[in-house]
Amino acid sequence: MAGLVGGGGGLRGHGELPLNADINVTSLVDVAFVLLIIFMITAPIMQGGVDVRLPRAEAKPLEPKSGLVVTLDREGHIFIDQAPLSYQDFRATFPAFVRTKRPTGVYL
Repeated sequence: MAGLVGGGGGLRGHGELPLNADINVTSLVDVAFVLLIIFMITAPIMQGGVDVRLPRAEAKPLEPKSGLVVTLDREGHIFIDQAPLSYQDFRATFPAFVRTKRPTGVYL
């Protein structure tokens, strides 16, 4: 007789316990808390590692080496090496400047 708690077949009497449809999760919560505590205790301990001595390096600012600096401001003015040019002058000057001076880079 599935579902009956207590004695034999037949209708329920006054002495039988009622069916309990709830799942008892107390032991599940206990195990979860124990695992949580174990991980909280062991996680800081596992921070160990190999002691590596890294080389010291100093960062130096990057400076353009014989490059061409082209600047365009918010108003649309064009400058080549801080010399102001109009758009038409830039279109005429830039290709000739690159051909004659052969800069290693163009910085915008």
